[in-house]
Amino acid sequence: MIAEMLDQTTKLLDKTFAGEYEPDHKSGGSLFQLGVNYRWSPIVLDERNPIEAAMDAEEDSLMEDYDFDDEEDQKIDSYGTLFDGRLRAGDRAPDSCGLIQTGHPNCPSTSHSLFQIFGSTHHTVLLFADAVDCERTLQQIRRYPPGLMKSAVIVKHRHPVPSGAALADYVFEDRDGHAHDAYTSRVCGLVVVRPDGIVGAILRGPSSLHQYFQTLLARP
Repeated sequence: MIAEMLDQTTKLLDKTFAGEYEPDHKSGGSLFQLGVNYRWSPIVLDERNPIEAAMDAEEDSLMEDYDFDDEEDQKIDSYGTLFDGRLRAGDRAPDSCGLIQTGHPNCPSTSHSLFQIFGSTHHTVLLFADAVDCERTLQQIRRYPPGLMKSAVIVKHRHPVPSGAALADYVFEDRDGHAHDAYTSRVCGLVVVRPDGIVGAILRGPSSLHQYFQTLLARP
């Protein structure tokens, strides 16, 4: 993998010096994260994959009698060479700006980004309020040793703050919708970002959170 990454960057550098490189802001495939990810790792948990695969299969079966152009349909592979634009457990966690801290009357209305709350000494649990039971999940988090995790409830613009959100370390309004666009899907609203900045888990709820950390922290 390292050799392939160096080969990719060398080719880009050669094209740049030769004046042949044309930037593509939607670079995907082997250029997405330069192919470096941990989607294959046994210590990441992605519940979005099987759920969305089943939903896609059901939709395909309903549409099989219609003639649609499916040239853009792509399978997901471990190294991102057929990158479909969706975040997966094992990918590097993207930043999202425009988050306004709320939940406390004296909070200043300053904009934050996710990179400001990620840290190298703790896991960061993102709870998207419209897709997960925040109160149950935050109660589950409190059962773990202090300092292991920081939690952030993320609420859509002009949506109410859910009950129990005061248990979180942060409560943000996603003013511009960037965090929801980057992280959420139809089925999963709970994301764990590891201390190294990699998405360790994309989950449905608190029971899955326990399953993830039980696997991660289990001793041989």
